[in-house]
Amino acid sequence: MSNNTPLPSSFDNDKASVAMRKGDHHTTNRMFRARIYGQGFTLLAIVAGSYYYQHDRDKRKEFEGKVAEKKATEKRDAWIRELEARDREDQEYKAQMRAAREAAERRS
Repeated sequence: MSNNTPLPSSFDNDKASVAMRKGDHHTTNRMFRARIYGQGFTLLAIVAGSYYYQHDRDKRKEFEGKVAEKKATEKRDAWIRELEARDREDQEYKAQMRAAREAAERRS
């Protein structure tokens, strides 16, 4: 079994292996227990880190949502300004055409 920290686990396995060859059951069991404790600590650290950083991930997601909302609002406002500018241009064009039509009617 491998964990994220191979050196302590390998060290414990090597010490246990040497102790088994020497017939030292006490040290063998102690080293295997140390390896299991190390893997347990690694797993606990992963779970605790995930729990700890969940708050940061939630805040980041909220921030990104606000940024996206602001960007969408700015885009919508820019589109409304563009529509208003087009509407003004259209009204000015219609007014010019009306004035030209009235001037043509007066000449005839």
